[in-house]
Amino acid sequence: MAKANIYLTLSGDSLDFGNIEKTLKESPTKTRQKGEALKNGQVFRFSEWIFDSGIVKIRDISEIIPVFQRFEDKTDLMIEVAERNHARWSVLICVRGYENDYPTLYLPSSFISFAGKIGADIGFDNYILCAYT
Repeated sequence: MAKANIYLTLSGDSLDFGNIEKTLKESPTKTRQKGEALKNGQVFRFSEWIFDSGIVKIRDISEIIPVFQRFEDKTDLMIEVAERNHARWSVLICVRGYENDYPTLYLPSSFISFAGKIGADIGFDNYILCAYT
């Protein structure tokens, strides 16, 4: 069975993490600060506030979308936070599945509308795994 997770990320030059958490009443799964050293020795060029859905087994990508219903009534606050921090929202959908068992990549219109309201770009990171027999 395929697995997927979704990242909802606010990216900007300098983010006020405490204010974002207070405004949205949501804790990030991870944050990154501009200037933070990465494992490969490079320096992170911007800041990020990240909410990760966690990895879920799926047959259809729309099965993981309900995780974000908690944000649907916060779109005005999310827009405000992005504007205040001169930042931008994005959604990254990561899918891992086998050649013969890859999930349907279907996004409900309600999710597309949500992403549109907050001005989020939507990206896919797909991994097709090979099963060795």
